[in-house]
Amino acid sequence: MNAAYTAVIQGTKTQRQAAKEFSVPRSTLQKLLDGKTHIGAKPGKKPLLGNEIENRLVDYAVNRAAMGIGFGKKQFLDYATQLASKHKIKFKAGKPSEKWWRLMKKRNARMRLRKPEPTAAVRHMCMDFKKVQHYFEALHGLLQKTGASECPKRIWNMDETGLQLEHKPRRVLAQKGVRYLHARTSGKREMLTVIACVNAAGDRIPPHVIAKGKTIKALHGFDVQSAPQGTTWSVSSSGWTKQGIARLWFEQSFLANIGDERPQVLIVDGHDSHNFVELVEIAMANKIEIVELPAHTSNWLQPCDRTVFKPFKDAYNEACQDLMHTYPGTVVGHANFCGLLAKAWHKAITAENITSGFRACGIYPFNPAQVPQEAFIPNSLYVVVDDNNTVTDKKDVSAHASDMTEPQPLEPDFTAMVTTVQDQQVDQSHTISVDDVSLISELDTSHLLQVAGVDVETIDISYSDLDQTAASAKEVDSSTPILCQDNNTEQQHCPPELALHAVELSLREDVLAKYKYTYAHNRSINNDPIYSTWKMYKNKCMSSSLTESVVSVEQPAILQPVMNNSDFDGDILRMPDPHTRKRNSRRSEEKFFILTSAEAYAAKLKQQEAKDRLEREKQVRLEKRNNKMKHKENKENAKKPPFSTDTQDTTACMYCEIQYCQSTVEWVKCNICEQWACLQCAHLGKKRKFVCDSCK
Repeated sequence: MNAAYTAVIQGTKTQRQAAKEFSVPRSTLQKLLDGKTHIGAKPGKKPLLGNEIENRLVDYAVNRAAMGIGFGKKQFLDYATQLASKHKIKFKAGKPSEKWWRLMKKRNARMRLRKPEPTAAVRHMCMDFKKVQHYFEALHGLLQKTGASECPKRIWNMDETGLQLEHKPRRVLAQKGVRYLHARTSGKREMLTVIACVNAAGDRIPPHVIAKGKTIKALHGFDVQSAPQGTTWSVSSSGWTKQGIARLWFEQSFLANIGDERPQVLIVDGHDSHNFVELVEIAMANKIEIVELPAHTSNWLQPCDRTVFKPFKDAYNEACQDLMHTYPGTVVGHANFCGLLAKAWHKAITAENITSGFRACGIYPFNPAQVPQEAFIPNSLYVVVDDNNTVTDKKDVSAHASDMTEPQPLEPDFTAMVTTVQDQQVDQSHTISVDDVSLISELDTSHLLQVAGVDVETIDISYSDLDQTAASAKEVDSSTPILCQDNNTEQQHCPPELALHAVELSLREDVLAKYKYTYAHNRSINNDPIYSTWKMYKNKCMSSSLTESVVSVEQPAILQPVMNNSDFDGDILRMPDPHTRKRNSRRSEEKFFILTSAEAYAAKLKQQEAKDRLEREKQVRLEKRNNKMKHKENKENAKKPPFSTDTQDTTACMYCEIQYCQSTVEWVKCNICEQWACLQCAHLGKKRKFVCDSCK
């Protein structure tokens, strides 16, 4: 249709000739020429709310979902009703119908009803860019210092996961429309902990299994011979790991399977069983550098959590289901757990899954930009202030969240820290000339923009950081010495920054925007040599920025708020108020990610000494309190006279007048008149204090 329209406008063909040659309806072409329709128009009636309002509502829903506070169908229809009422649009039944909902989803294919993954709020709160930035700075320095950046087999990651004897049934084939569908499980909720350790080269060490119990007798029911070769075992009262078990694993499993090459790097999470003083001392003695992840960020930064444990648990559930379906009289228990563990271990803990985990976390090859910008978006809901109510962690919170409408993602800026082995191996002899740039500018790249797994055309993103005025390749400064003025001299190499700028000037505005979006989300474009060239120079520029330092990193591209405007229906589509929390003054000490460094070790010793001192003071206070309570109880329960039990004592009871030397029971004294009475007459019962009848 575009070609037919252009041919008629340019006068090279008539309407009839263009319609026949390009196989388009002549009536449609006539309407297009008369201005009654436009290119890209869809058949049917226009949406009731209008494309602009509908797209705004869809953007609002998608952005809220990206922040971890999405809503469902009911809330979406409520917002649509409010917008219709504001703009004086009437639905037939006063609210959107099911037909409107179905057609709206069809018009906006980028929005779907999805079940979100449950994520603790503390993970959103702690996934702060500055913390992650400091972690990558410390990790980069350690990898360069130890030389592990060039040796992936020396970079390890250890983590624990739990396997339940009652597995989660997987999907089965059944009668369509059946109301009740069952799957057999063991019904045993016992949890066993598996410690896994893998390295960036794709290697693994045998697992360590922790069973629930108090003595080694708890392992007698397990067929340990069927477990993966080299598996070690221990017991715990809770079934989870603790400091003693972590030390046992480190000495008997880790050190015994990593070889003699030193130093090596071990990345762990912030569990207290991984960072105690004794374990750090053993690691330092064996030249093992322990790196601790930022708190509550393992779902994004730990390789085992990213790509290893999910397929491992899926393989375990599948093995359990196959066993119980093949042998209906068998249930999962201690006797067959080891065999199921071995089957899942060999199937899921593969080199491909392991290496993809290190790559996805930006550890090896070292590339912090692998952590997607979506990981930091939910953190924008939290603002940390100090004791003076001054914002400390956010770059700009001048706009109140309730005055915001839709957040707009910007281009991520994790690039100043990016350095990869591939970047270091890029051929530095690659050149580009002005002729090359002019060649690139003449290519039409619209048909090459097919991103694997993502429909780029349907992505609705506002690139506010891009220049909206397209520049041509001719705007490159001619004085730039890309080519020597002397024709007899050889062509000079172009700096990567200038080459990247030249390539970007040659691209159309929409193509450059999609290139940047694809690069920021770590995706690729198949069969596009222009994108490959642009990406190569982009990587070179990032690598050169890390030559001197990796410290200069700016805030990443997260959802930046747009101020409320009446044109954007901000009174209805409002963003929630940010949650303001004060910084914990007790945790104001510096965070050390390299636990085996001298500073971290000294701080850990100081922390341990303070903890021991507080524990001793607590014990002293508890002992004083117990002694005081014991003394008070003895004083109140004193029931015998303070004088001796001489048989000649003739003190008489104030009631029965029996003498004390003749009595065989205990006596008690009145708290007021201090007269004595035997217990038979006093009728004290459970009362600790005695007051005689005369003093009442």
